[in-house]
Amino acid sequence: MLGVAVFGGTLVNYLVLILYPAIYSCIDGFSYEAMLGDSAEDLGRVYSGDVIFNVLFCLGYFMFWGGRMETAKPLNLELRANRRMSLVLVIAGVLVYGRQLLNPAYTVLNAGTYADLIEYPNIASRLFTYATGLFMWPALFAAAICFVARRRWSLIWLLSVIVLVEQIIYAFVNGLRGGIVWVGCAILFACCLLKKWRLFVSCVLLGAVVAPVLGVLHEDIRWNTMSQGFKMRNIDMLSGAVTVAIDKIGEGSTEGGPGFLATWCDRAQGPRNSITLYKEYDEGRAAGAKPIVASLGVLVPRSIWPDKPVGGSVNNSNLGAAIFLVQSAKGTMGPEDMGPLLSSAHAYWEGGWIWLCASGIITGSFWGFVIKSGARCRSIGFQVAVLCLTAALPIDGFFTAINPIYSFVLTIMKVVVPLSALTWAINCIREAKIGLSELPTGGSGIHIRE
Repeated sequence: MLGVAVFGGTLVNYLVLILYPAIYSCIDGFSYEAMLGDSAEDLGRVYSGDVIFNVLFCLGYFMFWGGRMETAKPLNLELRANRRMSLVLVIAGVLVYGRQLLNPAYTVLNAGTYADLIEYPNIASRLFTYATGLFMWPALFAAAICFVARRRWSLIWLLSVIVLVEQIIYAFVNGLRGGIVWVGCAILFACCLLKKWRLFVSCVLLGAVVAPVLGVLHEDIRWNTMSQGFKMRNIDMLSGAVTVAIDKIGEGSTEGGPGFLATWCDRAQGPRNSITLYKEYDEGRAAGAKPIVASLGVLVPRSIWPDKPVGGSVNNSNLGAAIFLVQSAKGTMGPEDMGPLLSSAHAYWEGGWIWLCASGIITGSFWGFVIKSGARCRSIGFQVAVLCLTAALPIDGFFTAINPIYSFVLTIMKVVVPLSALTWAINCIREAKIGLSELPTGGSGIHIRE
């Protein structure tokens, strides 16, 4: 079921955000590409590279897996180790996402510094930021799993609801459609893991109803927060965001504006942005191994290594990362804006056609190993860690298994390694308690465990 969740999300991602823009551009005569100074040949080259990448991804996946599927063991949240791990993650999520609501609202003054490296005033703020990076995705996925699986009104279920609601409120206040979609996708992943198909269908139907509303409200609510949130916290902006939403819904649709199909095609920018990465390599500005190598040092504090390169970047600045590069190349965007891109294009930017092909095989083989290992594991820590690997979000903020290799390295270093250490620590504490319970007690002999 882990594979169903991961690759089901990837398939939806591909159909909606990669395949659909190609079909629409063909029907529309590539007018949008012409407006950006690109040609149909440029876009066709990007899609050709992506097809090659995905074919080799599948080859690497099944070549490693051998086509053999082991009987998957169901995720058992009643195991004591899983209960403890779930409780730790959802409590951490309540704190992390709650703190997010208490942070100062993001305003227009912050927009120009979005890509800047953060300077921490003290060790406490540095540790909290580290904890946020560690628990952000694990807590969200764990909360979704516990929300779907646990009995209602139990402690873990209530804490899980709090985590999910905190993220929805933060995303709503800031007009972040993707942040709300994350919650929905995490719940759908949990439904797949736990085989809750009735709830899965209900969530899909609810999402179909909510999706158009999210598109209408995005710009108005975001601008309301950015323009009025000075010296205010995110939670303080909730009432104003609700008012804007009600007013906007009351206005109804605007006549003469672009239709939903055109708007959605404009939103799905990944394939078009990827043209820039092909040009960067062809013009002698290849990234090489820098994005991957830089990701290996992410756990080293910048206070110890001031010139530490940024993971995924070609230098020690965020602006050296492809997600900023593709936006700055447009000329109509500021250098601090992020833009989505295709993993195949990122591989081409690193090493041309040879590395594009090699990356497809490596990525597919990696997921073959992960999914095969997951079929034998009933640990929620492992399941959550695997889902975190889909959260690199290079394609318009959606979960997908097909990410640049550097993003897997980043996630392993920032999330999987610390999460594995946490799981080990919880198990050690449990074993220590069991050992103490078997020690002689006051001359009454050895306590025998039932």
